[in-house]
Amino acid sequence: MPVRIEKACEFALLVPSCDKYSDLWKPFFESFWRFWPDCPFDVFLSSNNLRFDHPSVHSLLIGEDRSWSESIRRAVSAIEREFVVLFLDDIFLTGTVDSSLASMFIWIRAEKPAYVRLLPRPRADLAYNSMVGGVSRAAPYRTATHVVVWKKSVLLELLHDGEDAWQFENAGSIRSAAYDGFYATEKRPFSYVHGCVKGKWTRPAIRQLQELGIQIDRSARPVLTHRETAVLHARAVLHAVLNHLPPRPRAEVRRLFRRDKHCYARAK
Repeated sequence: MPVRIEKACEFALLVPSCDKYSDLWKPFFESFWRFWPDCPFDVFLSSNNLRFDHPSVHSLLIGEDRSWSESIRRAVSAIEREFVVLFLDDIFLTGTVDSSLASMFIWIRAEKPAYVRLLPRPRADLAYNSMVGGVSRAAPYRTATHVVVWKKSVLLELLHDGEDAWQFENAGSIRSAAYDGFYATEKRPFSYVHGCVKGKWTRPAIRQLQELGIQIDRSARPVLTHRETAVLHARAVLHAVLNHLPPRPRAEVRRLFRRDKHCYARAK
């Protein structure tokens, strides 16, 4: 059942990208409009100097990259809305957006939270209501970025110029402890496939997009090897297990894995 809410003037949807990822734009928006044809928000695509020619997409040209955080700041600052839905350019919709999302945005409009993660990875660790759970101040990856509704003013305050996305998800989570109002959905409101990892196509994305009849430019970027795909799958399983731990034990396990990884790297 399609999502139907009135035109939401408090919200805009931003797809942050850059020119070197321009080969993703056509398949991204083909899947986006196929599975969310009545998206009630103005949709913006940020890039360096290239525009995407589509009547329903507003191009934001932000100039040369300095850092991920600076690029996000320039794009978000140009959008005159109270809330910005940050939707990364390598998240490809593979199924119709659930109608429950309409109630979610009505709730956001009324309650004005700082942050709502639309993909429950990591999951919320505090009970709240049937739609969302609270994300505690100690929760790791509290500022995870994949598909998120941000209160614009809070996002701008948390961004630190010079940080990449990984640094923002880690250091930004620590900074976010000064703010209340962080939530994550209890279930995914849409199905999707993650398109790229470290600039390479994932094999599940190639397969699923081909099954949907969505063409991609295989010459523009490499594909993850089978070994890389196996490592990625193992990490996904680990993250799924960690996602069911409370925040503090989850953070401790992550620290142990990072420490072992660094020790191994020094020993090589």
